Amino acid sequence: MAFLTSVAAVQRWLPQPVSSVTQEAQLAELVEAVEAAIASYTGRDQASGVPPFAAATTTEFYNGTGRALLVLRRHPVTAIAGVWCSATGPLTQLSVDDLAACRLVEGVDYLGADAPNDGWQAGLLERIRGVWPEGVANLRIEYTAGYETPPADLTLAAHQLILGALESLPRGGRSLAGESLGSYRYDLLASDSDPVLAAKRILDRYCEY
Repeated sequence: MAFLTSVAAVQRWLPQPVSSVTQEAQLAELVEAVEAAIASYTGRDQASGVPPFAAATTTEFYNGTGRALLVLRRHPVTAIAGVWCSATGPLTQLSVDDLAACRLVEGVDYLGADAPNDGWQAGLLERIRGVWPEGVANLRIEYTAGYETPPADLTLAAHQLILGALESLPRGGRSLAGESLGSYRYDLLASDSDPVLAAKRILDRYCEY
């Protein structure tokens, strides 16, 4: 499911918009492939059924690291509904009562949304008292992360990659290979004006840890 752009939006960038049903279907496939490539390059989750950059609420289990900072899998974080922590074992099989006893308090045990820091934006959850104890699946985080609307520069990067792919096809027959931007490289343009390199400069700012 495309989130960063659409066939209609890409059409507005084309010197000559495609007209046939077949060409529109091919353009739709390219849009999906480019978005998958962007997700892969930036380390975004593609298995949840939600477009990788779109806002979504999820419950995830983490292994404690013995450090004060915990790196969440998605960012930017916009809300944290709950944090549970156990120093004695995994939280995956606990009863409701036992799980409730492990719940931490925002602003007391970990920094909340009103804290003077930009950690949430980067997907960092900071423990106030001590560290996140080492363990396997001993941390449970319910939070919302992602964008309600696509950032303009991400949409620009998607358009750059799509147009670069379209320009390369007639001259070399090249296309996206797999779902990794790293494997989508063509050397028809090796300068800084290469749309792939320009797009990567944008995408590097959105890479997950």
